[in-house]
Parts: sequence; C-alpha cells; structure tokens
Amino acid sequence: MSAMSKFQGLRWWQAAPLVVAGAAVIAMPFAALRPGSTPEPEHTDFHTVMATKAPAFDDAPEITQRYDPQTSQLTYLNLRTGEHKGTANERFSRPSLSLSKLYIAQYVFEHGDDEQQELATQMVETSDDAIADELFDAFPDSIDAIAEQYDLESTAQNGQRWGYSVTSTYDVVYFLLQLLREDPDSPVIQAMVEYAPKAADGTDQNFGTATLPGAEANKFGWASDGSLHSSVSIGQDYIVAAAVFGSEEDLSEFVQRQLGQYPNGAKG
Repeated sequence: MSAMSKFQGLRWWQAAPLVVAGAAVIAMPFAALRPGSTPEPEHTDFHTVMATKAPAFDDAPEITQRYDPQTSQLTYLNLRTGEHKGTANERFSRPSLSLSKLYIAQYVFEHGDDEQQELATQMVETSDDAIADELFDAFPDSIDAIAEQYDLESTAQNGQRWGYSVTSTYDVVYFLLQLLREDPDSPVIQAMVEYAPKAADGTDQNFGTATLPGAEANKFGWASDGSLHSSVSIGQDYIVAAAVFGSEEDLSEFVQRQLGQYPNGAKG
C-alpha cells in the first residue's frame, strides 16, 4: 500500500529482465503454476536453519544506484547452504510499498516504548497504514536509519513519507537474514509469522511468495491502485522476496514460475 501508484508503462511480463548465472546470481528454472490458493495461515512455532556463510550477501560488492520500478524482481537465499538466486535487477531500487513497514518496525523495536512496539507488531501483522503514519511521525528518519545500520544500499526514504520510500528485493532478504542472525526470535519476524489473513484495509494477504510451500513468515505490499505488488517470505530454510509491476496474481505467477517446482520453497 503506497502512494507510489503513479508509474505507467510496460507490464512486468513485457519487460522482465533475463536472469543471469555467475558467482553471485544463479539462473532460476521455470515451473508450472501450482494450482490452488494459499490456505489460511496456521501459526505454529517457527524455527529456521542458518547457513554460516551467504557469499552473495556477506561479500557483495557496492553497487551504482539505479531506479527500476517497472520490471519484475526476485531474490532467494537458501539458509541451509547459502545458495542465492536472483534476477539481474534484484539490487535496483523500486517502491518499497508496505515492505518498508519492516524497517519502521525494527526501528521502533529498538527505540520505541512498549505501546509503540505493540503498534509496530500490529502494523506488520495487518499492514495498517494508519499505524505506519503514526509511527513514522514519531520516528521520521526510521527507514534511512535502518538502511544505514543494516547496509541496505538500495533502500532510502529520500526525504519523503514512508509510502514513497524505495528498496529492493535483495535488500529485504539481506535485512531479514541479518535479523535472523542477530535474534531468531526477532519481534519483526514473529509479527510476520502472525500475519493476519486480511490486512487492515481488507486486502487478502495470501499472494506472491506466500504461495510457496513452507512459507511461514510473510509480509505483503501493494500500491493503492493495484499497479504494484510485492511480498517477502521466510521458510524453515529460505528467505525469498519478489516484486512486480502488476497485480497480485501476476506476482504469484512470477514467483511460481521461478521457484514453484521446489517441494520445500526453493531448494536448488
């Protein structure tokens, strides 16, 4: 949910970049769309495995900033092996949508009082824009501060409100990897585990990366006019984030075509 809904141009499937193979980015296979919708979330105790090394993140080179809102973007990390898969544009900045609420929430959990932290939990679970406004008013530099703290090179608020901030799927995955390393019981991740079936505005939270098997911790984002969608999910042994210039169905199809053939998320 964001005011970043003014982008016009090619649909994501008309402008999707090629995925490339190399030391840091591995070409992703395609698979048929898995039929059926995502079931209602069943929240249980959530635990992940953790790779000691993730070279694509730990040893990543600095990048030249580039803004790229109109194509599809995906980043996947296997927490067991450190294997990484990503689209060629995975580190380019694009509208954060409600994924920026993860950054706001982390700042609030570090600096806010008990009441504000409770609101941060609710904000992540229900993607509540009104709460995001309130917390951002209290902590107007929260996104930039978290971007600097966690070395998120494609993430910035650029002097704007949270709804105009930018990030990348790579940054979102890297951020959650660091949270898992710091504290597997991170309140941000626990709020993702307890995500509500419907968001505060009534949107069904059941699309994109959440359609992968084993996706237990989830956060979703969408533009107010439906032109942009994104999501990030954590499974027992993976983190994956994706974004498209298109509908929630477009996002789910994109994720499934890239990663859906794997029985446990996206094992390579």
